Amino acid sequence: MRHAALASALLVIGSLAADVSKASETAFPNDEFIRALNTGQRNIEGRLAQAKSFQPPEQINRESLIKAGGLNGLEFQFNDDSKYKISDQSLNLIVTGIAGVNALFDDLDLPKTISIHEGGCDPAHKVVNGKSTIYLGDCPARPVDSITLAHEHGHAIFAKRIGHETDGIPGRIIGLENTIMMVNNKRSLKQCALSGPSCSLDLEPLLAEVERLKPQVDYILALHEYFADMVAIVRYESPIGCGSGSGSESFLRDYSQQFSMRQWRKDQAERFSDTHYFMQPLWNYSWELAKTSFSSQGAKKDFLKTLLDVFSEDIRNHLNDYRREKVDLISLNQRIREALVPSSSN
Repeated sequence: MRHAALASALLVIGSLAADVSKASETAFPNDEFIRALNTGQRNIEGRLAQAKSFQPPEQINRESLIKAGGLNGLEFQFNDDSKYKISDQSLNLIVTGIAGVNALFDDLDLPKTISIHEGGCDPAHKVVNGKSTIYLGDCPARPVDSITLAHEHGHAIFAKRIGHETDGIPGRIIGLENTIMMVNNKRSLKQCALSGPSCSLDLEPLLAEVERLKPQVDYILALHEYFADMVAIVRYESPIGCGSGSGSESFLRDYSQQFSMRQWRKDQAERFSDTHYFMQPLWNYSWELAKTSFSSQGAKKDFLKTLLDVFSEDIRNHLNDYRREKVDLISLNQRIREALVPSSSN
């Protein structure tokens, strides 16, 4: 029985979310929405600033981690040539932040080891040689912050859970795209004569395979991003799934903001192909749902376990559907929402 204690709250939330969605359909954007957005932005910036200034009780530094060869299932790949070395303060945040997220899951759901790779301004998670790797760097405009760290660790947990369900599809398409990039680079540099047989590869079959797999990859990544955001939201009891940066490079995914189906459809049709936003119709509802778990650590664990179960089951039942058709985002959002409500009330 999944989240039986949330049943009555879910019924109220469902009707409330429907009313909000309907209202915002005809009232986007308006002055009230803009005022709320500006207020939310200020609140979010305050929470991020607080997260970045967090100091754990026990100090950890680069030398101690190198000497120990890692800590608590974390391995560190330090890059002395990187422009964006991870500070000791951020190393402490990483170690304690990962431990805080781990406390919300059973040991069987956690990767045995995670590699922290230093360098770069774009936080990311990848599975490299079967091991989850999180790429982090302390950039001037985007230092390591706990919310983004929780999001990236959420990817690692999700990857472990669904790895056997996805037939290695994300890894296959990454390998194909890397091969295509390598071949194109060699051709552009006129190094074919020195580069061996790879430069003579016919790219058409590779491109066709990428195109064939893309709907399945989009589907998997949509659930990946949604789950990773929810991990950060539940961990910090904040509606921010991911957010950092500054100026024109800043971005925030705030699950508490009003949602306009009309605007979202327009964005999808005109310019958005970003899987981070594929599940946006569920954001506000998900925030209200997540808040019902904030009463205790056990409730948070149950809630995140339910998400893992729902998504894993959906992938088992629907991954093959996208061998034949593109992802219908409306149907996907509706299906996940419907799966969450019955799973909480049975």
